[in-house]
Amino acid sequence: MSHLSSESPPDQKALRDEEFVYRLGRRAGFLNQEDKNRPFTPAAFLLDDDEEGLSVFPTETCSLKYAVQNILDRPHGVDSLQVGAIRAVRVEGLTLDVVRKEDQKHPGKHAEIVGLPHIKDDERRANRAAELLAKLSHSEWRRKDPIPDDEV
Repeated sequence: MSHLSSESPPDQKALRDEEFVYRLGRRAGFLNQEDKNRPFTPAAFLLDDDEEGLSVFPTETCSLKYAVQNILDRPHGVDSLQVGAIRAVRVEGLTLDVVRKEDQKHPGKHAEIVGLPHIKDDERRANRAAELLAKLSHSEWRRKDPIPDDEV
């Protein structure tokens, strides 16, 4: 069952369960050091102190090529996650969601995973949610790979 009904207005902030999002690896520590082709480590899914949500980019509006070339200066990698799987993550008292966010630099291409605690506020639940999100992620691109040719 989809999170949003087919009658939802097109400007709805929440994404549909069946959609996928990209998470970009801005730090080398996000990569599995034993096998860089494996999905990101849980570190990629922990909030920085100044973040309200984790930045992600819906594949429906953001191509892999755009993500690799335009979002960060030199990303270490890009992983994908399904929105419905993110929402299904169960950690005591947390309700995760993925919502669109306005972004002047990347209009229509930005979203955030919301509902995560900061590690300084709740280390146990922050780490557990990060572990579960890492298990859901799929490696799409690594810095050693050629630039993708896809377009949205």
